[in-house]
Amino acid sequence: MAVDALTSSLAALQDVLDCMPAVRAMQIRLDGYADGVLRITAPLVANVNDKGNAFGGSLASVLTLSGWALVSLRLRLAGHDAEVYVADSNLRYLAPVYEDLHAHAEATGSGAWDTFLATFRQRGKARISIVATQPGADGKAAAEFSGRFVAFAKGAAAGAAADDLSRKQRKLLEETQIAYGATIRWGSMDDAIAYLDPQLRKSKPPTEFELNRYAQLRVSSYRERSSASLEGGQVERRVEIGVINQNTQAERTVVVTERWRWDPEAKRWWQSAGLPDLWQGQ
Repeated sequence: MAVDALTSSLAALQDVLDCMPAVRAMQIRLDGYADGVLRITAPLVANVNDKGNAFGGSLASVLTLSGWALVSLRLRLAGHDAEVYVADSNLRYLAPVYEDLHAHAEATGSGAWDTFLATFRQRGKARISIVATQPGADGKAAAEFSGRFVAFAKGAAAGAAADDLSRKQRKLLEETQIAYGATIRWGSMDDAIAYLDPQLRKSKPPTEFELNRYAQLRVSSYRERSSASLEGGQVERRVEIGVINQNTQAERTVVVTERWRWDPEAKRWWQSAGLPDLWQGQ
C-alpha cells in the first residue's frame, strides 16, 4: 500500500469529519491505519460527563465513526467513490473510561475485504461487518461495537437494469431505511419525523410529551428482523431495537413494525407507521 495514497486518503477523510459540527465539537482525529486496523482518538476533556468519565454518547459516536472511516478508507484506497452508511449496530459498555477515547476498528472474518470490494465492483453496493473496541485501563475492552456498514457507488448505476423503476425504488428504499434507522439509533426524533408520511404528520403529529419521553431513552442497537412486500406496493419491516432507560439504566429489547409507502410524485419512500413505540405499555 502506497504511503502517499494512505496519507492523502486519511487527510481527505479527516476533512469530511471536520465538516460535521458534532464531530468537530468532539475533536475526533484519525490516528492512523496499519495491519487492517484503523484508529481514532478524541480527548476526554471534550467528551466528559457529569461523573468525570467519557460520555456514553461520545463513546458510541467514536466507535461508530471508526467503522465508517475504516470502510470509507478501504474504498478510497481501492479507487472507489462511495457513500457509506451504518446499517445496524450493537454496542456494549463494559467499564467507565477516564482517559482519552481511542477506537480500534477492523473487519470481521478472513477475506472480508476481498469479498466486500469484489461485490462492490460488480454491483455498485456491498455490505461488511466491522468490530471496534475502546481499550480500558486494565488492558480489557471498556466498550465494544459491532455493526454492518453498507456502501453505495456515487452517481453510478447498480447494474445493467439501473433504469428500471422498480430497481430504483428498491435502492431508494434501502437508502431511506438506513438513513431513518440512523436517526433512531442516535435518538434524533426530530430528524426521524421528516421520514414520516406527510398525511400522518398532519393528522397525528408527535406531541411535546412524546418527544420528551424519547429523550429519556438511549438506543443501544437497531437490527432488521424481517421485511415483506404488501399489497399496494408497500413494504413492511420488523425491527429489533435495544433500549436503555437513562434514568434507571434498565435495558430491554422491543420489536417494532415499520410500513413504507412509495410516493410516485415525490419519488421517495415514507414511513407510515409512525415513530417506534419504545415503551410498549411499560
